[in-house]
Amino acid sequence: MPYVSTHFLAVLLVFSFQSTTQGDKAVQRKDSVTVSAGISKEQLALEDRLNGIILQGDQSLRSGNAANAITQYESALALVNKEQLLAEQKNHVLEKLANGYMKFYVVRHIRSLMWW
Repeated sequence: MPYVSTHFLAVLLVFSFQSTTQGDKAVQRKDSVTVSAGISKEQLALEDRLNGIILQGDQSLRSGNAANAITQYESALALVNKEQLLAEQKNHVLEKLANGYMKFYVVRHIRSLMWW
């Protein structure tokens, strides 16, 4: 019986070593296209560009310039629609745009009520 246990442990050890070395090979890729987690440099660059546009919109919204924020968010939406690599970001951009429109129209409505 001890022979079977030892044999089983040896086989288990061999298989675990093989799976570890195979996993290490995937992590050690050094090609210029893949950066990390399988995301291409092109996608990372596009996401950085998109995040910069959204950040400008967020800053405009915080400073009370909802019209400029809407312009920025519309620009972000155009980028998402143009670049297939950004397709998964569309809902996030649409939420930002909707929030910009809401703030724009709420402020506009409040100002119009103040004139009454």
